Amino acid sequence: MTKEKQPLWMSGNEALALGAYEAGVQVASGYPGTPSTEIMENLSCYEGVYTEWAPNEKVGLEVAIGASFAGARSLATMLRPILFLLRHIQGFAADW
Repeated sequence: MTKEKQPLWMSGNEALALGAYEAGVQVASGYPGTPSTEIMENLSCYEGVYTEWAPNEKVGLEVAIGASFAGARSLATMLRPILFLLRHIQGFAADW
């Protein structure tokens, strides 16, 4: 007899947090605001994931990049329009 898998019912933000956890994310940083808040709140429930709120989006991205440079799989959450304003930080990380 085979056991049927039960579907998981969750929001997209909950699914993103679960996917990040299953992908091995160890450090997550972000600035509170939709959708970052729900992603970070859900990710903080998983064991072995360090999460922190940053004072602004720039610092959140820098924390994630720093953790990545140190060898940890990391995630930064923010509003999409802010990501375009922080391209200089992305360029620095890509050149590293």
